[in-house]
Amino acid sequence: MTQSISLVTINMIVSLSLFVISVVTPLVHTLILAKTSRVFSDLQEMVLKYSLFFNIGCSFLVGFAAHFLYPLEMAACTGWSESPFQYELGFSELALASMGFLCALFNYEFWLATIIASSIWLLGTASVQLVQHGIAFVPCWNIVIAAWHISLYSIFYNATNRTLKQWYLGDKSASVATEPETFN
Repeated sequence: MTQSISLVTINMIVSLSLFVISVVTPLVHTLILAKTSRVFSDLQEMVLKYSLFFNIGCSFLVGFAAHFLYPLEMAACTGWSESPFQYELGFSELALASMGFLCALFNYEFWLATIIASSIWLLGTASVQLVQHGIAFVPCWNIVIAAWHISLYSIFYNATNRTLKQWYLGDKSASVATEPETFN
């Protein structure tokens, strides 16, 4: 008798694997590949960037693929019937995946927008799933990932020693000279 692995089990394996990869990769990057000085705030930045890439970008891409490739199985996992809304849900996940991937190219302001959008999504779906189905891996994991990104961003923000004005105005405010230049 053959037993198939459920999508919930696959989701657990993929989610936990991506989380481990998102923590190990910046450590390897820092310890082995980085030729420059290893600064703790750089490690915090890398952990945050890799986490957004893997735990938002890759995870939501997997969710998008699951909704499009296995709509019946995904509907069964949630306890609802198949619906065209699953495809809309898939595109929402694709949008968040795109934001997670783009975090590799953009700076901390884009990271904050990605964290806010994905946390609203993750905490919202977790609350619906907890009400509908009770305690399970997926809603609890969604809460953990949202809290993880909020915590990482808070740690990164505090480590940079920037004022709120500098964060708001971007790097330009940090380079403003305090004395006017004189020309001879």
